[in-house]
Amino acid sequence: MILKMAFRNIFRHRIRTVLTMVTMIVGIFLALLGEGINSGLEVQVKDIYINTETADYKLYANGFYEDKEDNDQLEFPIGKSDSIAGLLKGHNFSPRISFKGSITNGLEELSVDILGVEKDMENSVFNRKGYMDSGTFLNEPEGVVIGSDLFQLLHLKLGDGVTLIARTSKNSINAYDLSVEGVIKTGNPLLDSRIVFINMDLAKKFADTESINDIAIKGELSPVQIMELKKLGVDVLSWHDEVKGILEIARIRRKAFAIISFTILLMAGVGIANTMIMAMLERQKEIGIMMANGMSRKDILLLFLGEGTIVGTVGSFLGFILGTTFVLYYQKNGIAINLDAAGLGMSIPISEKLYTYFDLTRSIVFMLIGILISILAILYPSIKSTRLNPIEVIRD
Repeated sequence: MILKMAFRNIFRHRIRTVLTMVTMIVGIFLALLGEGINSGLEVQVKDIYINTETADYKLYANGFYEDKEDNDQLEFPIGKSDSIAGLLKGHNFSPRISFKGSITNGLEELSVDILGVEKDMENSVFNRKGYMDSGTFLNEPEGVVIGSDLFQLLHLKLGDGVTLIARTSKNSINAYDLSVEGVIKTGNPLLDSRIVFINMDLAKKFADTESINDIAIKGELSPVQIMELKKLGVDVLSWHDEVKGILEIARIRRKAFAIISFTILLMAGVGIANTMIMAMLERQKEIGIMMANGMSRKDILLLFLGEGTIVGTVGSFLGFILGTTFVLYYQKNGIAINLDAAGLGMSIPISEKLYTYFDLTRSIVFMLIGILISILAILYPSIKSTRLNPIEVIRD
């Protein structure tokens, strides 16, 4: 009976009830959408990095990564490569020679990251051939594969000649005239705008070194393997270590969205409280009559709690359904973004589409928070209604 009365009462002032529900719906919707966008950003950054740049683990010589941006990687060769290969038995891994240089087409010169690799080993970790936009991946001994954005910036065509220029491990300047064998599009704008791949044998001649300085590993390493690798004089970094700065940005954005959503939910709670206070003031005489007819104060309390809970629950549930629908849709289809306009193109490695990610547990938590705020918001007016004196309100 009390539940039936509560349903009837919330439709007495439909516009007021609907506006209160809309505020709750918007709050839950924004909370779920913000969570979906930020979780999607984290997942996308992780996948792009692992599949194109960091793999699951990277090995560097001791001391290099501490000041990675300023250090010359050729000055940090990895020794005991045979022992390291023995420890990595059973894993796909790719030893590389990485160094900085520049590329020119005769008219323009751009800074690049040059990566010398063993073709088959590199493909076993990153599947580079699967990302080829055109041409082939290092089938030619003196061919070069360059990132798609770099290819466009230099206005090149397959087969065009380019010159790579770089400082060697002996601090001399070296240059090679090579032909563009292929164009790779990894979906990582940070990589596609700077990367140049060459064969390992060519890289050794180019950099004047026999030592690798970078090893990418696919798959999990055990704590024992990590400890043994460190004993061989290398730093072992997981993908998480490499992208922690970018993931921290995503976490800050998630907190910002959560604060905005929580503020809206609080506003919705205030709206519900205001609605129930107005209802109580408007229905004082009715409350007094119900009390005079034997309705207990507990029943009055449950009636008002029921009305507010219905509004909050329905609003939270509709916000959950709406937010879930949007997040699942964009998880499948992605949100087209202009990287340059968004200021993300050269700071966060995401492709032309941002995909959301739906987390059922967190979404349910947001909905429950909305319901809880609704219940807390109606406690005061509900308790206040039970303290009315039936004789006085009927007389008034």
